[in-house]
Amino acid sequence: MDVCVDKFLFLDFSLKTKIALAEINKEKNQTYSYLKHLQVQAVKSALNGETLVVLPTGYGKSLIYELIPKMTNQKAIVISPLNSIISEQVTKKGNTAIWITDTVLNDLAWNGVGPKTEQVTSLMSGKVTHIFGHPEILVSKQFLEIVRDNLCDTVGYVFVDEAHCVVNWGCQFRPDYQKLSKLKSVIRGVVFVAMTATATHRMQHEILEKLCMSKSTTVVQTSNIRANIKFNIVKRQPSTGKTSAEESFETIVLPLLKELCTDNNDDFPRTIVYSKLKYCALGYELAHKVSMKSNTQIMDSISQYHAPSTSSMKEKLVQEMGHPSSKLKLLFATEAYSMGTDAPNIRRIVHIGPPSSLDTYMQEVGRGGRDGEDCDALLYYNASDIGKNVTSMMPEVCEFCISNTCRRTFLGMHFGMQHDHDTVSLHRCCDICADICSCDTCLAKRDIVDYDDQLTSDQISLSSALSSYFDAENRSNENKITGLTDELLTTIIKSSPKLSSKDDVARLCGDLQDLFIDNIYILISTVTK
Repeated sequence: MDVCVDKFLFLDFSLKTKIALAEINKEKNQTYSYLKHLQVQAVKSALNGETLVVLPTGYGKSLIYELIPKMTNQKAIVISPLNSIISEQVTKKGNTAIWITDTVLNDLAWNGVGPKTEQVTSLMSGKVTHIFGHPEILVSKQFLEIVRDNLCDTVGYVFVDEAHCVVNWGCQFRPDYQKLSKLKSVIRGVVFVAMTATATHRMQHEILEKLCMSKSTTVVQTSNIRANIKFNIVKRQPSTGKTSAEESFETIVLPLLKELCTDNNDDFPRTIVYSKLKYCALGYELAHKVSMKSNTQIMDSISQYHAPSTSSMKEKLVQEMGHPSSKLKLLFATEAYSMGTDAPNIRRIVHIGPPSSLDTYMQEVGRGGRDGEDCDALLYYNASDIGKNVTSMMPEVCEFCISNTCRRTFLGMHFGMQHDHDTVSLHRCCDICADICSCDTCLAKRDIVDYDDQLTSDQISLSSALSSYFDAENRSNENKITGLTDELLTTIIKSSPKLSSKDDVARLCGDLQDLFIDNIYILISTVTK
């Protein structure tokens, strides 16, 4: 009998899921045909009670809160931290979603008199299935009264998107994040579902506590360290002494700009460069100078995203980055461009200086490879970036930078997730594991190296940096002969102590393109000095 009941429940769930997916496909012109394993687990869990969902960036957490209202015929309140996230979701859902702004809130509080706007009519009539907003609006006395008087019987779920903000922002920056449980006082039996891509075990407990979620809350989670991202950490030039902070920044950005200037910039891997605000502007200024000097039109391919940008500029940029065929190739950004932004084909994430926390790092790295294709993450740091006087950075970020263990293993231990090396080849894992990879390709590369010559630590670092650069150029020029061979790599590494000028590199590399010679020299200067 129990077997028959279980089979019936499975068929009922499967049928409801297919119907809901079909409706979403019709509304959004999508082609969802199935759910991933942990999406299924999350939806099933949420249908049975309160749930904490910890899944990687790009896994499809938003589909979970799209499905459940359609499967239950109940409305959902979705709490989100950023305008860009809400705008994107409301645009996708059309007239089945409403964004509760101050203006809409005033329209809702008509007290039964006066004309009703189209949005108010849609919300009260049942057309609206998703109610989006910031915590500051959704826990306001005015909104809580509206819910109590008009919506308490139709709202079944509260989804807290980017739930790590409850902990990271809830104390001082946005204290209303710690008041979200007020919604439980006006909606009897409402189910809370918290969702994030980055939460240590300690943070998970804090989220549940601050949201007053049930002790029987189910946690659906997997490793937030995606297999298609290779983690690389590289020392950059000092920011003090003979080299200024601006010059240190330029040694990383100039090769990217020169690469973009080549005739084949259509093959330039879409790249996000994360840095502090003032360096976003510096990167954009450098792009202007390089464009004018090289007489190339690259500025249409470059933009910047940061907090001072206007809301309309941010919204336009998010939409442009989300379009696979966009001309935009290089984005200078602060951490303002992270949570919820969905650009499918980012192939390279560059950090010039480490972020403040590993949570932030994973959110930003998670912008890359969201379509499942490979993405390289490069974090550049120097002693000034991780000095003891840097109080705005969590200590584990410094440990991550200087560690000589597998980057994935380190991140896995921090987030309480075990990394399975079988899921990714060593040379695509991180810079540490790439040095010990024993696949045929890597062994062939090592056979070229004369191991009778003991390499210095600088030469080992240079080998890793040049190897990544050669691979990137060869992928971008797959139909052309670049001359960036394993033999040349070995020659450069052996000769690197004697290469003190660009002319030295040019003489060593023969007929190589000037762009390649410039970039090789910059890497040598950056890593070995």
